[in-house]
Amino acid sequence: MRGLRLLGLGLLVGLAGRAHAQTACTESHRCVGTIGLPLSSAAIGPHRLVLASGALVWGSFIGVHALDLATGQARSLAHCGTVIGDVAVEGAYVYVLADHSQLCRVPLAAGHGVQMLVNAVGAVVEGFAVSSAAVAYSYRRRGDQPELRVMEWSGQSRSFPTSATVEHVVVDATTV
Repeated sequence: MRGLRLLGLGLLVGLAGRAHAQTACTESHRCVGTIGLPLSSAAIGPHRLVLASGALVWGSFIGVHALDLATGQARSLAHCGTVIGDVAVEGAYVYVLADHSQLCRVPLAAGHGVQMLVNAVGAVVEGFAVSSAAVAYSYRRRGDQPELRVMEWSGQSRSFPTSATVEHVVVDATTV
């Protein structure tokens, strides 16, 4: 059933795009473009869209992409892992959670030069957040108590045991 819904959505997007190409853009009829095609590898999956430094950044099922809003040019960014779980942007970096166990960052401007922050072999990273002061992420090794880990950019790291796995994390300069 889900496959039929996705196919129907793809046809709807295709027909709407064709009809849209024949209509002039006006204030009352705004132009809307499609990023990727449904069921394609660059289609937006159940991921976050982030607006940063004049670019729209999103994770697809197999990659991370940036759309320059000034030029309309899209490009793929380097990343870690195989399956992209989530993305975030802080400052000049795009942060990528991949394979539920790797967290890395790449400079948004360059699009390459991956820096691995977490490579949790045999563990699961469910959620993460970044701020100008730190990156915080949930961490669970099979059979162990889940915890929330905080890596400050100053180099200090701390762990906080939790009673359940944390799926969503928010962090600012002083608080997780």
